[in-house]
Amino acid sequence: MAYIYEKIERLAEAVDGKILSAKNFNNFSGDFFIDSRKAPKNGLFVPLKGSNVDGHTFIENALKNGAAGYFKERNYPFDNSLDGFCIEVENCEEALQKAAKYLRESLSVKILGITGTNGKTSTKEISAYILKKLDLNIYYSIKNLNNQIGTPLNILNLKEEHQFAVFEMGASGIGDIELLSSISKPDVSLITNVSPAHLEGFKTVENILKTKTEIFNHTKSCGVINIDNKYLKEFGELKNFNFNEKPLYSFGFSEEANLKILNISQHDLPNGYQISFKYNSKTYSLISYLSGVHNAFNLVASIFSIHLLTDISIEKIVEASNGIDISIDGRMRKIQFENSVIFDDSYNANPASVQAGVEYFSKNIRENGFSILILGEMRELGDDSHIYHQKIGEFLNNYRFDDILLFGKETINITKSLSLTQKVSYFESIEELSEYVEQQLKKNDKSDIYIKGSRGNQLERVINFIMSNN
Repeated sequence: MAYIYEKIERLAEAVDGKILSAKNFNNFSGDFFIDSRKAPKNGLFVPLKGSNVDGHTFIENALKNGAAGYFKERNYPFDNSLDGFCIEVENCEEALQKAAKYLRESLSVKILGITGTNGKTSTKEISAYILKKLDLNIYYSIKNLNNQIGTPLNILNLKEEHQFAVFEMGASGIGDIELLSSISKPDVSLITNVSPAHLEGFKTVENILKTKTEIFNHTKSCGVINIDNKYLKEFGELKNFNFNEKPLYSFGFSEEANLKILNISQHDLPNGYQISFKYNSKTYSLISYLSGVHNAFNLVASIFSIHLLTDISIEKIVEASNGIDISIDGRMRKIQFENSVIFDDSYNANPASVQAGVEYFSKNIRENGFSILILGEMRELGDDSHIYHQKIGEFLNNYRFDDILLFGKETINITKSLSLTQKVSYFESIEELSEYVEQQLKKNDKSDIYIKGSRGNQLERVINFIMSNN
């Protein structure tokens, strides 16, 4: 197998562990997993401790389901009767991270690391699409597994045959990106933007900026930033667009951008965007069918980052990108049924992404379409959460929708700044909200619906209800 842990001694050394049993190690596939119910054949089970469940209680179950071995923390008893290899470690989560870091350092794969307040997953998916279109052997992080557990698991899926990889990295507190980038060691790092989010953990936007830019501490080649974002522009200027002797490149509409966006237009292209940009004195253009101006930015960021990562010409990358049309669950996914359309943007929400989504939706309501705007809470905004919600209300006064539907206690604050001319309804349960939407669909045979809210709202349940009844 294309794997560095052929010997149990090497694995134990990598995780600072002690070998208690080598039973069945010769069958080890190289796979690491944390869910005993989903054991890959001959994988290694990492029993993590959660707030309600301790993975150590499922070690025997993991072995019965096909695991070849497991980690075990020192304060848990060792059962020599179990049929599998065992390495004792101080902390299983840290052992997982150490195993990933050791593997990363042994492989020649070039990695694009992506972080930012918004657009991480979309930019990752766009970048992966382009790299595959270029016929490269790539790996990219599964779904949105981008935290201190998901990132190591993704890195441990890397094989020697992979030429390039794309990883997104998320953060909910200071130091998170420092940890993840120290494990993944990106060759090129991209920050899509910085804006208020997860303020319960970060407290200030300045702390978000500090955390996101930690990715450059462990970047091998260069960084890429959105210079139109005021926080990133100030950071770049402060560092003179150089960090730890590595260049910071920029993209955006700004005159100072290394890759300067000239135009993003929907003119004569109602289902997509015409994008043009200038790089090294040459102008390029392409068409994107991705939803929203924000995804046009994500596409340009991907093109630039891939060029820096692979040394493939911008011409070839633009050619591979032209006409891109991919759908990502919960991120402005367009769902059509009968004569109605749902814009599913339900995965997550913060002030910047809500405003971008509402603006996009307003431009894509069909003529004579009955427009329904559904907004859930923006969570984890800290003590000023009510202010951020009130500002969304003020923002909505720039638009007109036939129905504004709000879900979650914090959204009450949106109503405090909404104009009295707006038709707005508040719901305390998903069931009531779903049933109301269904009634509106029956009354109006041409409906356009936009759904946006933080993950905890689980607004995808509204979509499931609608689709199950249509």
